[in-house]
Amino acid sequence: RQLAHFLTIKRIDDQPLMQFFHRQVSEVSYDQHYGPVKTELHVQLARYFDASSVDEKGKAIYGKRSLSELPTQLHLAGNAFHYTSRLGQLLMSPDWMQQKLSAFGSRPLIEDYQYARNEVHKLTGQTLQLVGGMLERDPLQLAPQLLGRIRPDLIADVSKDFALRPAA
Repeated sequence: RQLAHFLTIKRIDDQPLMQFFHRQVSEVSYDQHYGPVKTELHVQLARYFDASSVDEKGKAIYGKRSLSELPTQLHLAGNAFHYTSRLGQLLMSPDWMQQKLSAFGSRPLIEDYQYARNEVHKLTGQTLQLVGGMLERDPLQLAPQLLGRIRPDLIADVSKDFALRPAA
């Protein structure tokens, strides 16, 4: 209750999010409470946002906030536990990619590939940049466009990752 005067509620990804109204309060809070536990906080947030539901076909279903936050939280969790490899799995998950594209369009999907850590992920991000405009018009072209534009010497690795790795 004492902080109520310093908080404001904004809607982000169709959900309420509380933030500090004053920049100075936010900075003090950041310095005293975020800095010392940063990695552990992002590990916990990654766990929270990675908890997706599953449909009858075994396909992971993500909420809008999870689609928006999960790549960032996995990146910021860093090498803690398995989060680096989980980020790689997520970036190559057709279920997650299609849901993110459908929910937000191509630009936010492309931006997640700034966290790419290997050549296949980087090439996937570059390919998404090439076909981003077309994906805005027809999101169902995601898989054919990616698989049709990857270099032939990498196609086996990409096809295997893209076709067989579920998001969850």
